[in-house]
Amino acid sequence: MKKSYVSVIAGIVAVASLTGGSAVLTSCSSKNDETKVVEATATPNATEVAATPEVTAEPTTSPLEETSEPSQTPEATTEPTESPKATEEATEAPATEAPAVDYSKLSDDQLVSTVVSQISKKYAGKLTDIKTMNTMSTEERNIYTISVFSKDATQSLYNYFKGANNVTASFVSEALGAVGASSSQELYDDFVDSMRIAVSSPKKLAAIKKSEYHFDIFDEEYAEYAKTEKLDTLLAAYIRNNIKKLNLN
Repeated sequence: MKKSYVSVIAGIVAVASLTGGSAVLTSCSSKNDETKVVEATATPNATEVAATPEVTAEPTTSPLEETSEPSQTPEATTEPTESPKATEEATEAPATEAPAVDYSKLSDDQLVSTVVSQISKKYAGKLTDIKTMNTMSTEERNIYTISVFSKDATQSLYNYFKGANNVTASFVSEALGAVGASSSQELYDDFVDSMRIAVSSPKKLAAIKKSEYHFDIFDEEYAEYAKTEKLDTLLAAYIRNNIKKLNLN
């Protein structure tokens, strides 16, 4: 039986060795040649007991790396500046005056048309006001008066008195005398005086009634005088003689 006891102990030690532990024999006794194994415990290897699960440390991220993103610096914008040359070019060039008209090279018709146009432009928008007639120079007034009278009176003196050009009616006699149309001047003066026509009042002339005056008599005689006293020719000569007094350029 002693041999059996030894065999049992050896077996326990062998098991303990295989498991990596140690065998502790708590109580072992022999009675009546019988072997009793009261308790045999295998203590696990200390390294297995103390072993803790391996903790893998996660790589830490720097707070700066987590929160701060690369800042984007706004690109500086610069407005294009205009060069002095560009500024100069943008500035409007001062208006240049029209070249002076060489009146000596114009025909009679061109001369009359040019000068009358210049006078009309000079007093634009005011030629239906009798006050304007009084502010004109004598030469300007004579030229403008003859130009409108010859055009309107050729149709009828009545048409002239009724139209907007009647503001020149009180200056017709003077203008006819100035250009040398003495016969037409005398005819005009006689008719106005005999008919007691208020030529100085444009409003009264505009209200005149054809049936109350013998305009047909005047028109017939004026047409005869116009054949020898051509107002356009006389007016062109008057302009040439007074061109330096006009100051129209």
